[in-house]
Amino acid sequence: MQVMKTKICWTLLITLAIIITGCEKNKDNNDGSVQIILNAGNAGGPASTQLIAGNRETIGEVNISVSGSNILVNYKVTKDGWALAETNLAIENSPDDFPQTSTGNPIPRDFEYRVVHDPYVKEYTYSIAKGGFTTVYMAAHAYAITQIGENCSTLAQREALIPSQSVNVVNTITGGSGLYKIALSNAGELSGDHSGWCADNNQKQADFKIAGLVSSYSKTAELGAIVPVPANLPHLNYMLNKYHDKYGLPVIQASVWRLMNGAFNNPSGGIDLTSDQKKQYETVISDALAKGSNYTPGPSDYLVILVDSGDKIKYQNVLFMFKKCLAVYTDEITWGYGQAFAGNSWARYFGYRVQ
Repeated sequence: MQVMKTKICWTLLITLAIIITGCEKNKDNNDGSVQIILNAGNAGGPASTQLIAGNRETIGEVNISVSGSNILVNYKVTKDGWALAETNLAIENSPDDFPQTSTGNPIPRDFEYRVVHDPYVKEYTYSIAKGGFTTVYMAAHAYAITQIGENCSTLAQREALIPSQSVNVVNTITGGSGLYKIALSNAGELSGDHSGWCADNNQKQADFKIAGLVSSYSKTAELGAIVPVPANLPHLNYMLNKYHDKYGLPVIQASVWRLMNGAFNNPSGGIDLTSDQKKQYETVISDALAKGSNYTPGPSDYLVILVDSGDKIKYQNVLFMFKKCLAVYTDEITWGYGQAFAGNSWARYFGYRVQ
């Protein structure tokens, strides 16, 4: 019996020793007493660590190397949808030298190297003289941003952006997603290239150079002087928002003509729909006529803008879709992965052998 008790006691002691040893090892790893050297045994050689956002997501990497007389520290975002808004870098001879609070939490804004990136960047490299550095400790902090949504203008806000004066316009037939590339200048926030369609089927050229821009929901413009059937403009807005990126150019242009002219006889205006395209066209028109009469574009929808040549008999008027949205971003605290600081944050640092 006595022998058995001795065995049990020794087993318990060994088990306790293992547990205590394990606890002490983990404690060392968390309180900064064991430093991570990324390139141990390869002084001056390239090294890399993960770039972690929000203590949960790897969005890129921090790459360290020596080039000539300089240490290069490269922040690189590799995950789609992320970018760098600010980077902060500290390089010290000892972890004790990092700017930090009395409780051991780092103060990134006090790091020696800091760049605010405007516009945002996917990659940035610091070049720092290596001087007499042998082993250095780095804290690579950043504010990384990612888009979480968008803030779009209302119908009234977009209509307010339409210039009251005439604008310069060049219409080029492309045959892409729209029949025309409509290039506007002197048009304020609407300046630039837009994908557009013929407003009706009068068989004329859209070769005018000056035009007025008119909201398809305008309460002051004479819409009947721009398109033959202005009563169908809400149906047109509904149709283009729902189907413009679902079906090809022939179906969409035929549908525009049907709504703006009141009829489309296949083939017409250079468009000869196949049997499958005609079925798509009939689906589009049936839906637009049934549901589009009270349609008003919301902030995330497009508004149809009419390009008025001033003479719809002589010229082919055109139209395009417009919306204005600003991306909404959130920023995340980001660290190059490594050894935990002694404080209660998840901030990290790492070592690098320079020479």
